[in-house]
Amino acid sequence: MKHNFFKQVEHVSDIADDLMTFFIESRQEAIIYHDFVAKVIPREIFLRDLFLSSIYKKYPFNAALLIMEPETIYNWHSDGRRRATINMLVNDAESICIFMDPNEEQGMVNHITELKYRPMSYYLFNTEHRHLSINQSAKPRFLFSVEFHDKEDGSIVDYNDLEIENELFELSKVEGSR
Repeated sequence: MKHNFFKQVEHVSDIADDLMTFFIESRQEAIIYHDFVAKVIPREIFLRDLFLSSIYKKYPFNAALLIMEPETIYNWHSDGRRRATINMLVNDAESICIFMDPNEEQGMVNHITELKYRPMSYYLFNTEHRHLSINQSAKPRFLFSVEFHDKEDGSIVDYNDLEIENELFELSKVEGSR
């Protein structure tokens, strides 16, 4: 059975280099966010990206660069209230994310689906499903990630909302090229 765990976005990031520059040059204090060291990315940086700007108009969000230490695992979890996100691996750390079949309880043997991050590529990410992340690299992993604000009606942005907006973004590119 096919599950909607993630989807790679066709748009290549316009801001990947800016994110690393910000991380290195910023005097902003790092924070701890769900056990990751993180730096909050200023809106003026992420809104330079055509795709992110398009999503932000409908579903405002905050964004951060999350650092995962070398040769570590962020164990099985779902993100609770955060039902969907957009992630992008910013550097070339060898990193994977594995999703567990939602119809199974965690056991000694489970069926999985693997996301092999391609650097500088955005992924719509369904955080309602159990997943884990592994940084297999000898260097830190830098991951751009967003957290959506609640919708105007108080509901929470979910994966289906992001899929619809991604399709609209792709259609607007096609219409704009005519």
